[in-house]
Order: sequence, then C-alpha cells, then structure tokens
Amino acid sequence: MAIYGSSKQSPLVDRISGTQATTVNEWTTRYLEILETRKLKPKTMSEYNKYLKAVSANLGEFALQKLETKDIASFLNQWVKAGKVTMANRIRALLLDLFREAIAEGLLKSNPAEATRNQRVEIQRERITLDDWKAIRKAADKLPAWVGPCLDLALLTGQRLSDVQGMCWSDYRDGRLYVRQEKTGMMLAIAETTRLKCLNLSLLDVLKRFKTLNDGEHHIVADEKQRVLARKTLSEAFMKARRESGLEWEGTPPSFHEIRSLSARLYAEEKGKDYAQKLLGHKSATMTDKYRDARGSEWTEV
Repeated sequence: MAIYGSSKQSPLVDRISGTQATTVNEWTTRYLEILETRKLKPKTMSEYNKYLKAVSANLGEFALQKLETKDIASFLNQWVKAGKVTMANRIRALLLDLFREAIAEGLLKSNPAEATRNQRVEIQRERITLDDWKAIRKAADKLPAWVGPCLDLALLTGQRLSDVQGMCWSDYRDGRLYVRQEKTGMMLAIAETTRLKCLNLSLLDVLKRFKTLNDGEHHIVADEKQRVLARKTLSEAFMKARRESGLEWEGTPPSFHEIRSLSARLYAEEKGKDYAQKLLGHKSATMTDKYRDARGSEWTEV
C-alpha cells in the first residue's frame, strides 16, 4: 500500500513514520470553524451541517490529499440515482467551497470537485396562469374566510409562504407593509397602493379585508378568532382551493410557492422586469427570470 499508494485512507505506515496526512473528517472540523467566521444565518448553518454529515459518512476516513474527482463523482452519483438531483448539486457546491478553503490553507493544490458535473434539475411542477388563478381564487371563496385574502396577499406582495405567514399588523405603518424576508434577510417596504390592474386589486384592499376579519391585531393572516395559522395550514388551504377549482394538471400540480412566480410574471408585464425583481427581493435579474419563466404554460403573443 505504501509503495503503490492504492489506499485512499491514511495508512498505518504514515502514522508510524509521522508523515502528515489530513483526513476529510479532520478538515471538515476546521472548515466548520471557517464557516462560523462568515456569520451565516442559523438556517444556512443548519443546512451546511446536514451536508457535512453526509460528506463525513461517505468520505470522512479518506486522506484529503488522496481524494480524486472520481471519488467525488461516485459519492454525488448516489444522490442522483436516488432522484435527489438538487441535493447532489447543493453538496457539490459545498465540496467546491470546502476544498477551496483547503487550497487556501496549503493542504491541497487543486480542487477535486471542480471537474465533477453539475446535474440538470428537471422541473416538474406546473406553473399557474392568470386564468388558473381566477379559477383557484373563486374556489377559495368557498373555504374559510381567511383563505381568499391570504392568497391575494401572497400574489400582491410576491413573497414566500414563510414571509406571508409571518406578516404582522405591527409591520404595517405609514402606508407601507414592511417585510424582512426570512430566507435572505432582504428588507422591503411595500406600498399599500401596490396594485395589479389585471385583477383590479390593491394591497390596501386585501389588508382592509383582513382587518374586518380579525380586528387587525397580531398576525395579518389569522382567522376570525385571531388564531395564528401555521405554514402547513396555509399550504394545505391553497391545495384544497386548487382541487376545488376542478383544474387538471399534466405534471405535478402547482404548490403555494407558484403564486410567487405568477406574481413576478404579472408585475413584469404591467410594471417591468426591474419592478418585479425589487418586489421579489432578488439581488440578480437572473433569479427573477427563473420565476418569470412560464415553462410553456402560456401563449407567447407575436
């Protein structure tokens, strides 16, 4: 093993002779210290820890300096085979950074993850068209009184489910609704006059409905008894309205999150791409373009 260097693990002969060999496990411990200095959000750190556990379980005993691209590719391929392509890409991104930091500290000369392939994610979830929305929204009026306004609030603000659920009346002041996005930390002040002409609906209209419904205290999205509604409850309410609409879908039916995509497309059409980007809280136009992509669900007028 010493002659041919066939073992990926740190061999006993190295430990006896005192030859320095850092294992992946040892380096991930140091890498976590580096991550701590970046002052990442708790949720992001939690995700990093989850990915690093998978790395340690599969590559932990390998000598860092002996890892090759084929080892990384084989490791990532198990996620691809399991149909977890997004997970494979996220772990690959983590490994790129992990080995990049190892290079910065002089432990490696090249990045073994760099030559691996970033897998293409097959998008399965269907988009919502404006006509679909009208049908779903009509069905929502047959459900508890808070469901319809909740969907309107998501569409008019273009925010994620977590941010819609977390909106409080204390965030609404001086004619604006203040939102600090949970995922990105982006801070938005959305005017109550924000309006979608295609639906003849404004943010103020929706807020007035909620004030009538729950007396305007605590959380905006609440029922008649001012009970805070869980994210799962909001998501399930949308799915029920979608089913009650009678619409059928060729692929995977859209989830609550697709309201955000519809919002981006409607605002881009009425107010321009820059407006849609600002409202969604995206730093880059590229991300907004992904939301604006109708994925073949709408006709292109020429």
